[in-house]
Amino acid sequence: MADRDQARQAKIRLAELLQGVPGINGVGIARVDNGWAIRVNVLIDEGSPTLPAFIDGVPVQRRNLTGRPQAHATSH
Repeated sequence: MADRDQARQAKIRLAELLQGVPGINGVGIARVDNGWAIRVNVLIDEGSPTLPAFIDGVPVQRRNLTGRPQAHATSH
């Protein structure tokens, strides 16, 4: 499994490859069972881009979203 630094480097590379692809809402890293993975947020109502299973040996996870995230004000 990939360590944090490997995931960060692979994230940069994948974000560059996905730049301008419709439906991609964000690229980050996420902790998984035995290490780190790249998590790609995909807006499913704007298309269904194909993602690699791995990039530079780091697993890629797809997270489907149904709409653009919006900030909500809360009062405490």
